[in-house]
Amino acid sequence: MVNSISINAGGGAIGSYGADAYYSGGQSASSKTLVDAKGVYYPANQEVYQTERYGTFSYTFLDLTPKAIHTVKLHFNEHFWDSVDKRKFNAAINGTQVLWNYDIFSQAGGINKAIAEEFVVTSDTGGQIVVNFTPGAADQPTVSGFEINQSTRPHNNMLLGCFPGYANINDIESWLGKKHAVQVMFTSWDPNSKEQAFTTMNHIWDSGSVPVVTWEVFTDDKNRYAPANIDALIANGSHDSYLNDWADTMKSFLAGAGGVYGDADDRRVYLRFAHEMNGDWYPWSASYKDSQNTPTDYINMWQHVWTVFKNKGIDSNHLQWLWTPMNTDVGNPLHKAESYWPGDAYVDWVGIDAYNWGTGQSWSNWTPPVALLDDMINRLSGYGKAIAIPEWGTTSDNYGSNNVGAKGQWIVEMFDYLSVKPQIKMLCYFNIEKETDWAIFGGDRGDSTYTIGSTVHQVYSIYKARVGADYIIPGNNSPQQITDAQFKGL
Repeated sequence: MVNSISINAGGGAIGSYGADAYYSGGQSASSKTLVDAKGVYYPANQEVYQTERYGTFSYTFLDLTPKAIHTVKLHFNEHFWDSVDKRKFNAAINGTQVLWNYDIFSQAGGINKAIAEEFVVTSDTGGQIVVNFTPGAADQPTVSGFEINQSTRPHNNMLLGCFPGYANINDIESWLGKKHAVQVMFTSWDPNSKEQAFTTMNHIWDSGSVPVVTWEVFTDDKNRYAPANIDALIANGSHDSYLNDWADTMKSFLAGAGGVYGDADDRRVYLRFAHEMNGDWYPWSASYKDSQNTPTDYINMWQHVWTVFKNKGIDSNHLQWLWTPMNTDVGNPLHKAESYWPGDAYVDWVGIDAYNWGTGQSWSNWTPPVALLDDMINRLSGYGKAIAIPEWGTTSDNYGSNNVGAKGQWIVEMFDYLSVKPQIKMLCYFNIEKETDWAIFGGDRGDSTYTIGSTVHQVYSIYKARVGADYIIPGNNSPQQITDAQFKGL
């Protein structure tokens, strides 16, 4: 018996990949064009993506341990077609379909760009895994390589979260059949926003979730405005009257309905303060237009706010500080996320916001999850903190059309990619039709519908299927919603 098999489909042996074998049907072909493999987590050798088996064919992998869990990783590259909808095919593993009208160009983001799909399967009683490729809506199937490994695939026990947008959280949870451990909300530095902020926190807590409070440093929320030197002003104490009042109200919220901080009905909060600072769209960023802030001002601001809360006696058992840059650094001048790091003592969690904008913007491309997140995850993992994805989403805008199939497949890839990243402990979908059709519940599009009363909601069934996995942790309906370890990302 063997524990692993790696094959270069359509080609000879290269590196750890054996020559093409185990196949029935199809034809082989090759190309000498270099392939961009940045979109693959642990890519194959370059030569693997330059070969293929195409047509209608199958692979029967033998001599594996019977009835054992295996990961099956399929490597793809579209080297022929230079637009979407030219190649769409299906694939099944041991009789279960895993790809539906799969479009390599669409999912990888272009021609000669590698992509891989990974699945967890169980070998049959004879120790076989059979992969069948059949035509879909266009042209013929193709595959460039296989990796099969016996394993007990690790999962991260990620907290389930979302920003519900305009949807009712109870309706979303009715559809999912699962409660959210955390819910993302937004509020500002504007004193006029304070009452609504704590009302929302109460609603979230009463619904059975821990609030993830995104505290945006807008002094005028209506006009989305803050002074050009807002970071320095907060750091030097100019806003301490407001800040102390807000921190006192937070401590009262954390004390729970009984009003006694430190007893059994206490509450919890994640405080996501001044997020996405490494971009150029928020006034607390040093890269914002006409900004007078520097990364040092940001650090001083963060540490000052943290110290005010600390001096109130608000501890990490009640409030976790969530520092959240964007997945990529943006701006001129460019300031990397690390330049805004407040220091180990001042941060409990690291967050990364990430979106696949598709091809709907002049500056955007359809981007696989690994290409979207891998660089920033690798960079920030060095801080040794649990990592959250407090905002993530994907459009269906895929090369000139709204492709709900492509969006659904991207969601699958996101869960598969993050599920083997042990530092990722929280995952919150951004469920709102804002700049584009981000929503997976109640938006403009979906791959199916869910009816509540007389209202028919567009939904993405693949999201529900992936959220249903046991490593996606819901709220536990205890007095504090989640365990101490889960709250701290341990």
